Amino acid sequence: MERTKWAIIGTGYIANEFAKGLQFVKDAVLQAVVSRAVVSGEKFAEKYGCTKVYTDLQQMLATEPVDVVYLAIPNSVHYSYIMAILEAGIPILSEKPMVDNRNQLKQVLAKAKEKDLFLMEGMWTRCFPAVVQARRWIEEGRIGRPLTVRAAFDIKPELEDWQPWKEGVQYAAGALRDVGIYSLAMAYMVFPEGPEKVFSNMKFNGEVDESFQMMLIYPEGRSALLSGAFNQISMPDTEIVGEKGRIILFRRKGATAPFSCLPARTGSGRARKWVKGLVPCGFLGQRPKPSESFSESISAVFKVHLSLFFSARFFIDYLTLPMHCSIIISFRNYTLIYFFLT
Repeated sequence: MERTKWAIIGTGYIANEFAKGLQFVKDAVLQAVVSRAVVSGEKFAEKYGCTKVYTDLQQMLATEPVDVVYLAIPNSVHYSYIMAILEAGIPILSEKPMVDNRNQLKQVLAKAKEKDLFLMEGMWTRCFPAVVQARRWIEEGRIGRPLTVRAAFDIKPELEDWQPWKEGVQYAAGALRDVGIYSLAMAYMVFPEGPEKVFSNMKFNGEVDESFQMMLIYPEGRSALLSGAFNQISMPDTEIVGEKGRIILFRRKGATAPFSCLPARTGSGRARKWVKGLVPCGFLGQRPKPSESFSESISAVFKVHLSLFFSARFFIDYLTLPMHCSIIISFRNYTLIYFFLT
């Protein structure tokens, strides 16, 4: 079986998580590692069964027969690396944010089109089964016309887990670009047309935002209330409220009671049906052109990522109560609850 040859650029936390997933993909192999330091590169490569380590991107591109590159380095150098890799004729899966501004985005998209190459931003939340289902329910009109989105991604990492570059302006970093993008993505999923007005607040560390709060205003009184932070912890929930009901996505680390956010109601006629199985994760976005096995390889990486972090086992619980009905799809850390009026 011909295997897709991956190169990973970067050896930090997210690069390690990606490499772990890659080990479970049958038609993929880690061909090369690019790191700023030889020592960290060799340690990373040895951990994941790779023997080719480089500190120079151009040397790796000229030497190794890689099929695709995964980019997991500080934001500020994404653009230059992406342009160089595309120029070399190699497809790219880049960590978010893919680039720093609209002008750079236009250029990388134009280069990918010119070279007829696959280019994707690794916004992996779009591939979560819960998010896919939420999007489907919105499109089907199950909660009626969406009116409000509330989304938060506020964290306070432990010192040993912290990456200092994320608090520096020279790396185009900050809370909005690192974690706030997840909240913002929920707003754009529900209101893809974009807001008419934006109101915002932030805590500044002298270089970038440590935290922010944002209100996006849309026509006819619709709104999105968003937040993201490195310096505080809140419930990382998303609530999408429509005219007929609401969708809630929430994360509970180590949760053992996924029903905790259900309304405190009682009534007769309560019925449950448990279903267990595997949640398939489809590949979202443009299909890679080099080969069919290449597209399957990337899709499989996302599937493995999901199985590693959120567990593929789920249950669906149907609850029939006097005033509403609920459907719950629960993962180890993520639970989606759908309410609609009856």
